[in-house]
Amino acid sequence: MLSRARHPVTILIALLAAGSIACSLFSVLQQKAMEEAQEAISESAGLPAPLTEPAAEPEAPATAPQQGAGAPETGPEAPGVPTLVEQGTLELQGIQATQEEISGPVLALQISNPTDGEVVASIPCGFIFLPADQDEQRMMVIQPIDLSLAPGESGELRPYVICIDGDKAGPSTGSTYLLGTMATDDLLKLAQCVCQEDLTALEESLDPFKAIGLQIAVWMTSSGVDSLEEMMLSGGEGAFGSLMGDQFGDMGEEMQQFIQMLSSMIEEPAQEWLQRCEITPK
Repeated sequence: MLSRARHPVTILIALLAAGSIACSLFSVLQQKAMEEAQEAISESAGLPAPLTEPAAEPEAPATAPQQGAGAPETGPEAPGVPTLVEQGTLELQGIQATQEEISGPVLALQISNPTDGEVVASIPCGFIFLPADQDEQRMMVIQPIDLSLAPGESGELRPYVICIDGDKAGPSTGSTYLLGTMATDDLLKLAQCVCQEDLTALEESLDPFKAIGLQIAVWMTSSGVDSLEEMMLSGGEGAFGSLMGDQFGDMGEEMQQFIQMLSSMIEEPAQEWLQRCEITPK
């Protein structure tokens, strides 16, 4: 049973560590905390605040998914990988996780074209891959992708995916995945909305909280909760509960204040994603 004595963000940091992104996150958070502390000291001493480089304004998403290079044509004229495999137009040798990450081009599909014509293999936004190991998270496609294969040609398709089961572990390197099905309802709506964003550009920006907020927004939508704290407290005995343990020890007042600051810094971008995509978790 999840203890309410622990702050939800403490669990989140542990979970992110399991997804191999805690180190980079902590570095950013530490720098952010130092900047805010320095600014507070300057204000109390009547000194001008230190100069910081303003964060770049994020571009507004397009009104529809971008078509063209790297983006598959949608509609019945462009069947996706699952349909092509079922029809025998495309052969799938296997799907494996290539790294221990909870989002990004984590999965690799080995495919080949057995026909005498060109085949365009695409994966629609919102398609879910299923793990062979039920203790690992399902992965959902959140960026458009396609690959053209000449007759007899083989290739690798690396869709940009994100974990959708917050109470399970992220994929391990070499984990096997299977073709699943399309997401439905709000989860599909969120995936299609996110597909209108260039997440590669987002990762290269100086605002990592927006990227982390996306992961939290996906987990909240999948779990049907409307707040970060509710999501953490509903984690049960899965990854959230197993990561609790005693590894953090008793937090002093200063650490509790720091954790509270992190909570708002992570919760806000998650809610922004949900509002932008007009998602109201039930």
